[in-house]
Amino acid sequence: MLKRFGLVVYDADCFARDAVEIGTSGYRRIVERFGRRVLQRDGGLNRRLLREIITADPEAKEALEKIVHPEIIRMMREKLENARRTGENLVMEVPLLFELGLEKMFDAVVAVFSDEQSRIRRLTRRDDLDETGAKALVGLQMPESEKARRADWVLRNVGSLERLEKDVKKMYFRLFEPSLNDKSS
Repeated sequence: MLKRFGLVVYDADCFARDAVEIGTSGYRRIVERFGRRVLQRDGGLNRRLLREIITADPEAKEALEKIVHPEIIRMMREKLENARRTGENLVMEVPLLFELGLEKMFDAVVAVFSDEQSRIRRLTRRDDLDETGAKALVGLQMPESEKARRADWVLRNVGSLERLEKDVKKMYFRLFEPSLNDKSS
């Protein structure tokens, strides 16, 4: 929705995938730590197996995060610095923003919430998980109440698409076009 306003939108999950592509240092470090068992036949990472490992083993989760998170943060900083140099407005979707303590990197933080069943349904579709696996991933996240407390703006994605679009538009004008606030209602 924010792309319609001309904003550049980045997804930290894409940075995470880039950080562990075949041939990267992240990829090599994951194979060193977890062994070749986490590889698919084509040599790429078996993300499903890695997800199962880290949801069952907190030490494995921490090890994977120590490999991947610094590279994601580096990529995010690079995009932010470039945007500040060029005056470009951008948005970053960062699922673990609060868990990593990265909210200070940004001028404003918007938290978007949906009900737990919707999140589980989306995870099962997006990541090809069963309900138990999706619930395990949701359980690893910080509670919504804490995220809402730390955010500058909260959007609830629980009603109609039209309602969400109206809320996004209102948020956009408050954050990116403050001189137009009176006209955005």
